[in-house]
This record gives sequence, structure tokens and C-alpha cells, in this order.
Amino acid sequence: MKLCPKCNEKYEIGKFCPNCGTELIEEIKTIYCSCGAKLEPNMKFCPECGAKVNGYVSTNENNSKAYEYLQIGLNDDDCKKAFSNCIKALEIDNRENIFSTEEKCKLFIEIAIYYESGLAGEENLEKAFEFYTKASALGNTYAMVQLGLCYRDGSGVSKNEAKAFKYFETAAKQGNSSAYCLLGHCYLTGTGITKNEEKAFKCFKSSADLGDSAGYYWLGLCYENECGCKENPEKAFDSFKNAYDSDEEPDADTKFELGYCYICGYGCNEDIENGLELINEAAEEDCEEAQEFLTELKDSDDANEITNSLANFGKKTLKMTLDAAGPIIAASAINALKSLMGNQKK
Repeated sequence: MKLCPKCNEKYEIGKFCPNCGTELIEEIKTIYCSCGAKLEPNMKFCPECGAKVNGYVSTNENNSKAYEYLQIGLNDDDCKKAFSNCIKALEIDNRENIFSTEEKCKLFIEIAIYYESGLAGEENLEKAFEFYTKASALGNTYAMVQLGLCYRDGSGVSKNEAKAFKYFETAAKQGNSSAYCLLGHCYLTGTGITKNEEKAFKCFKSSADLGDSAGYYWLGLCYENECGCKENPEKAFDSFKNAYDSDEEPDADTKFELGYCYICGYGCNEDIENGLELINEAAEEDCEEAQEFLTELKDSDDANEITNSLANFGKKTLKMTLDAAGPIIAASAINALKSLMGNQKK
């Protein structure tokens, strides 16, 4: 469609306006950025999000609505409102195929999370599995990991450990750090594959090399417990410290392991006060090992009993889930432990 800039009349064919003779120009359609903002002709950057204007091809109000729904769905704090907008965006995209592959993946995963968690009021594990499958088919490694977890745990689909292993393996080969860590668990426990501690160690190391906090934690446990490698206190401590430092909210297990290293000088210089502070935090967050450790210390009346308490925790069993509750260490136990460590140095 062509437009006369003088008469503002539209014509399908012709080079000049039949009424006034002015040269016709191509009609300028309204264009919208992927963030939903309306763009003016010749704009190089979106005034709302700053994105470069090239490839955002929505050319009608319906497409703009789809992006508006998508942005609300991905960002609104009201879960029900966000979920409702995700579904609206999906409905438009199903009709008109508007979104890019990356945008589709974000939408599919967001919907899957809402179905899985029930945060929007409707828990449906089968639907969650369906949308993770859609995102995985588009090459999204996060979705592959979630599918692996679905098959491993039988969530929304029949349990199939072999398929779980395959999804973890596929995502890991594409560089997903969480997938490497979960692959390590599979080798460690024989989930969907024959047990192999050496391969488990290599997977945890690959995960850690990618900066994954869980990968660092499990690598530390391997060095501590001679799992697929020789015991190495220094590397164990470094791994636990990296796990703690790389996570904005370190979990209780990491705090306990790091705290224990500090208390015992395992791979590091002794730091009793810092170690006990970390173990206290772990116990408050329901870490069973931390609670057991502190309970023994609290019930100890002299240095010899505290020494035995420490000795009881010389080697620990690998665990994934800790959910017990227990008491917190008393000030007297802290003082006794400090006194003990001071005497040992002499």
C-alpha cells in the first residue's frame, strides 16, 4: 500500500497521486519493540529498553499486545496476574508465531514453573512436563535439566532414570553447569547408569569449573571423602570456600562443611570463632549434621569430651537432603572449644 503525503490518501498501485500529482511513498506501518514499546520511523534504538531496532518485526496492535502480555508474564510479582498474561501471550503466539525461539523458551519455562509450583493457584505436574518438553525441543538446556528431574523423580511422567540420565548428559554436553552436577549424582548413586566414582568426580569438577556453587560443594565432598580421587584437605577447603563465595545465599550444608574446616584446621588455618558462627547458622537452617555436632558440644563438660565430639565428625557420609531440627550451641561450649584449641597449639 502506498500513501500520498499531501492528501493522506492510500493507493494500491501507481507512482504519483492521481488527485494532486505528488509522488507516493510506501505506507509506514506501526512497529513495536519486543518489549512492547511503540517505535517511530527511523528510530535506531528503543526509547523504553534501549534495544537496537532491527529484527523486532511486530507490525500491528495484536503483536504489540502479545509482547505486552509477555513482559507482564515474565516480570509481574503477582503470580496469578503473571500466569494469566503468560497464557494470553501463548494464545496469540500459537496463532501468529510472533516470538523468537528465545522468547518462546522463556514463555514455556515460565508457564511450566507456575504449573509445577502451583504459585498461580493451579498445580499440574503433567502440564509442567509438557511445557518443559516444548522448551527442551527448542534447545534450552535449563528445560532439559528440568525434564531430567521430572523423569528421575516421576514428576508429571512415569519415572525413568535412564531417560533422566540422558537429559542431564545432553544438557551437560552443551555446557550447563547444573547438568554436570546432576550427572555426577547419577554416577555417584547409580541412577540410570552404573556407579562410577571417578566419573562422578569428573562431572563435579566440570560443574565447578563452570562456576556452579553446587558443583564446588560436591567436589569438596569428593576431596574430603576420597570419592573418585585422593583425599586432599586443601582442595576440599578451597572447594567449600568457593561454594560459599559463589552463592549469594549459601545453603546450610555448605556452611557446615566450611565451618568444620575452620574449626579443625582442615586444609586451612584454624579459625574457631568463624567456624562456629557458620555451623550455628547451618544448624538454624535445619542442617542435621550441624545440629548433631553442636548438640554433642553442648552436652560436653570438659575438653576431652569435646575432643571426642570433633573426632566423631572426622569423616562424613555424602548427603543430599537434611531436614532435622535441633538445639543451638551454648556460649559455654564455645569458650570450652576455644580453650581446648588453645591448649592443643601449646
